[in-house]
Amino acid sequence: MNLSRKMTIRFVTYFFMFYAVLIVVSFGILMGAFTMTFSSFEEDIREAVSSDLEKGISRTAIGKYSMSNDLIELAERSGGIVRLIAGDGRVVATSGKGEIHPDIYTFSDFSKLQNDKGNYLWQFENGVFLLFTEYTKADALLETLQRERDFPLLSTEGTEYVKVADAVFERYDALGNRIEVVNGSSKEALRGTDLLSASNLLTEQKEIIATVLLSDGSTAVVRMENPYFFSFDSKMITILKKMGLAFLIFHVFLLLFTLIYSLWIGTRLGRPVLYFLKRIEQLARKDYSQLKDTKLRVNSDGRLKRKYRIYEDIDRSLFMLSMNLADNERKLQLTEKLREEWITGLSHDLKTPLSSVYGYAVMLSSDHSWTGDEVRDFACTMRDKADYMDALIDDLTYTYQLKNDGVLLEKERVELGEYIVGYAKRYIAEDIRLSEMEGSIYVFIDPIRFSRVLDNVIGNAVKHNPDHTPIHIAISAKDDSVLLEVRDEGEGMTADIVENLFNRYYRGTNTTSDESGTGLGLTIARQLVEAHDGEIDVESSGQGTTIRIKIPKL
Repeated sequence: MNLSRKMTIRFVTYFFMFYAVLIVVSFGILMGAFTMTFSSFEEDIREAVSSDLEKGISRTAIGKYSMSNDLIELAERSGGIVRLIAGDGRVVATSGKGEIHPDIYTFSDFSKLQNDKGNYLWQFENGVFLLFTEYTKADALLETLQRERDFPLLSTEGTEYVKVADAVFERYDALGNRIEVVNGSSKEALRGTDLLSASNLLTEQKEIIATVLLSDGSTAVVRMENPYFFSFDSKMITILKKMGLAFLIFHVFLLLFTLIYSLWIGTRLGRPVLYFLKRIEQLARKDYSQLKDTKLRVNSDGRLKRKYRIYEDIDRSLFMLSMNLADNERKLQLTEKLREEWITGLSHDLKTPLSSVYGYAVMLSSDHSWTGDEVRDFACTMRDKADYMDALIDDLTYTYQLKNDGVLLEKERVELGEYIVGYAKRYIAEDIRLSEMEGSIYVFIDPIRFSRVLDNVIGNAVKHNPDHTPIHIAISAKDDSVLLEVRDEGEGMTADIVENLFNRYYRGTNTTSDESGTGLGLTIARQLVEAHDGEIDVESSGQGTTIRIKIPKL
């Protein structure tokens, strides 16, 4: 899988992680806001189910029942009281008490409750019942006033009850005209529809109203402010506030989460990028050492940590690049050193014969009378030195022509066995030993140029070994290539010579030696083999040297 695909998968994964967390948190915040906004408006106990109400009932170890404050408050908001009744009719817990609410319910009491629509009953699994009876504070006050002897006329004590409760006592005749009012002269008289609206939910009523029809046809009314009144506008304002709070919380979380998540992603993606930039800057300074970063790598094995493994290909490439650059730098320095040495040797090689030529020329131009034999000796020496310089310059020119593809090969179909046999006849028979070949092996080579390869390879084996050192030549065919091996049984070469044998800036012998040649022979040999689409390598030890040439087979 390439880096581009890995990065795409990584970014898609990060996106889905971000999206998943965002969905979960936003859902949680919205559900919390919804619960806070609407749970408080479940105000009517009439719509509750047994399982919810049973949560508000508790029983002690000694069997005593009690009701939670939330359940009692729910009953009050619903405009009544709740009583917990055992199976035998006993009231074991209550949220309020009045004359009309007995402590023990008889069979007839239950019969009345069945016909009274103002009562609601829930049965629990433990065998007890929860009874809700519509009974407000106005009902309780009206019940108290009814117990007075002169009711509906209020005594001083009754009037005080009304004032303490911050209520209003009124009487209306059969036609709805207000004929009496206590502690509420500023309030408008009720209409018949106002009495009807008292059957609505308690939270929707501005006033709590309790009424009783008197024997003379008039109606006694107790009115008081409803502490549980919650208008629609107030509800909407509360809803909007809570939704706004939820919106604010959500976006604050989104902002913080985005910042933290961005920093996290930036760290995971930015740290390796910064590391690689430092590596590149380090390479630009020719510093090829490994850059240490404990936050990025495992100390034990030096590998990238698991979360950064996506960059392993880049890290490996930079490592290989640093190794190659270090190796190239080493080779460049070695090449520069060899070039300087070679130029120094070449200058010496040219200067030495030039000095000889110049010296003999000076001698010949002197007034001394030289004999004919002396003149001929001088001329032969000068010719040999000139030939050497000419060969040196030709080889130098030839190697650069080969390097720049300036030599055109004239290839032809050649049977390699016959070609090698014909070439070997130039040397003493006992020195060159040809291995037997199976069948004919044809190659496509330039015979003249390839003979120069053999001149340098076999010639070096003859020239740089003691006289009569055996030289073995073997030819073998492998798949689509032909392997030509030239092996001598000489003294071999050092590792340094083997490494630089084909380098044009290297000479394995002293430049002053007559047998050293131009120092470019094997360089030319390698270039000619490569021009034939082949390969050449060398292996040497104390038992001799083997040069292998591999070229394509027809």
